[in-house]
Amino acid sequence: MKPGLAWITGGSSGIGRAIAVRLIADGWRVAATARSVEALAEFAASPEARGQVFAYAADATDRQAMVDTAAKIEAERGPVDLLVCSAGPYVAFGLADWSADKMMNLMKLNVGGVANALEAVLPRFLARDKGHIAIVSSLTQYRGMGRTVAYGASKSALRTIAESLRLLARGTGIKVQIIVPGY
Repeated sequence: MKPGLAWITGGSSGIGRAIAVRLIADGWRVAATARSVEALAEFAASPEARGQVFAYAADATDRQAMVDTAAKIEAERGPVDLLVCSAGPYVAFGLADWSADKMMNLMKLNVGGVANALEAVLPRFLARDKGHIAIVSSLTQYRGMGRTVAYGASKSALRTIAESLRLLARGTGIKVQIIVPGY
């Protein structure tokens, strides 16, 4: 794919930031979204950003904020060519510290945040008959791994979402991938 504009959720740290740095090295411009205004500003000002990271603070769990952010990015920077859904922390817990709240909050961010970002870009990609979606998952998507009960469940859901989207996108100019980093 020819370099263009990538929108990365969870783009200020971790895997999202690493993907941004790699894309910049390959000639891409990056609109990075995260909840932390400070972390985004630090990344955008860092030498590794090379002046090609543009900060857009938003909470991926806020559907309207994601729709508004996509519109703002495209108004200020041009069409998004690549969406990388990377927002989503690792939260571990076991039987003794089981928490339905922790489980639901993780699902809201890891699954709901992806759904919100997709809702923000899919109409744009369909209208242009092109676009690239990359969803960051985990090896925990394949099987239960102890204290990863909530995290693994959320990543399994992302795998199903990506596989289904790939099938739905057949015949369009939209490419869908899942990224499965190792430990």
